[in-house]
Amino acid sequence: MFIGRFTNSLFKTTSGFYYFKIYKRISHSNTRIGINCVESKYVYTYYSTKVTVCNDSELTDNKTDNSLTFDESGVIKCTKDQWLYKPTAKEVDLFLNSKIIPSKPIDLENSVVVNLVDLNKHVTSPVKNAVLFSEYGIRKGESLRLFIGWLLFTSVTTYLGIWQLNRKKWKEDLLDNIKQSLSMPKITITSVADIKSKEKENGSNGLVYRIIETHGVLDTEHQFLVGPRQSMLHEHGEQSGYYVLYPLRFRDGTAILLNMGWLKGDEAFNMKSTPEWVTVRGVLVRGEIGDRVIISLKYKFLSMVEKILFALTKFQIDLTKVVNKPSSIVRDSDKKAYRYLDPDNIASQIYSTEPSVTQRYILNVYDSYYDDDKTPIDNTDKQSDKSTTLMNRMIKIAGITKSVDSSNSNTAVLPRYNFQRKGKSDYLLFYADPGTHFNYAMQWFLMAISITCMCIYKLFRVRRVLKRLNL
Repeated sequence: MFIGRFTNSLFKTTSGFYYFKIYKRISHSNTRIGINCVESKYVYTYYSTKVTVCNDSELTDNKTDNSLTFDESGVIKCTKDQWLYKPTAKEVDLFLNSKIIPSKPIDLENSVVVNLVDLNKHVTSPVKNAVLFSEYGIRKGESLRLFIGWLLFTSVTTYLGIWQLNRKKWKEDLLDNIKQSLSMPKITITSVADIKSKEKENGSNGLVYRIIETHGVLDTEHQFLVGPRQSMLHEHGEQSGYYVLYPLRFRDGTAILLNMGWLKGDEAFNMKSTPEWVTVRGVLVRGEIGDRVIISLKYKFLSMVEKILFALTKFQIDLTKVVNKPSSIVRDSDKKAYRYLDPDNIASQIYSTEPSVTQRYILNVYDSYYDDDKTPIDNTDKQSDKSTTLMNRMIKIAGITKSVDSSNSNTAVLPRYNFQRKGKSDYLLFYADPGTHFNYAMQWFLMAISITCMCIYKLFRVRRVLKRLNL
């Protein structure tokens, strides 16, 4: 039989006496000593109503079953803050002469609780239990689970760190390309065919973020809203609004989407304007789908599913339209708003003789000038009638119901709207710049290193403890 005393250094008090293969609840003298041992695979507690009571002969029969060797100090250090003390003869006598007491926790109030334990059992042993459930402990068979968990966690965090570094490099290259494109001379076009020819010269991405100047009819009967979005100026208390998009129609029947800028919600819903000639200057972009990681992945996945379904069924199912499906606005059910600037989805709603090019680009306008606001150089009736006839022919092709009257072709009938527009320097601003991506990468790498260090410490520490205790 082994009898020992267990102390927790955090409280600097004796927590109880510990014995080997003794299951008995006792009391002695004026001090009640509760002895309790619960053998369970998962639970270890001080109090239990189910206790196996053994007689004194069974206690002494187990004397040689197991033992520990104490040095001269009579103390065995179990872990960093736990020790086993060799019991004194008085303590042994106290235990042997004790009596059973009730098992209710309330009856043990103001008493010393003694746990009788088996040093070789993980649940009851003060040595193994301390090793198993301490801050650096480990359970039986947990080494493999710990290794698998560490491998999965560090693999994910390391991958995310490398991904952020790749995003940093991509963002740096993107900023360099934007700066280079914005600094190049502007391109003047009179038709979507000019964009097509420029693509052959500069490649499919050669026109992105290039400054474009063009002239055509602003088709205000086909209005598209994108939002809601916050004000570009981020003014305190500024209400949300929408990007307002119109097709710009050319003489040959082609068209390109114009993002005229941001307007407050009330102004965007109540806009009233007529088709008119306008000269615009802006930055040519492909939209927002490719710039957003999650939306881009969702779009690519649905596009792949579309191709698979088409190969199996020979039916074209437009699943990608779900990504930017227009939704009705609560305050005005007749109007709908798209979530993202996506030319492929929005431009499919307008007529153009070159739909493949129209559905690839959006021109973000930063400067516009209406022909009706100009002071005419030669205001002859002949030129006025010619311009009006040409516009009416163009808007008839586009399916616009209104016509332009020559009597007010040089007069702005409706007020101009104060759009908030992105300047050229705004295209160099991102929510996550290269420095932000680098900080994110360092955070992921530090998490992987921290978990690795903790796992290594846990394994080596418990091995050293068990080796010292010969367990």
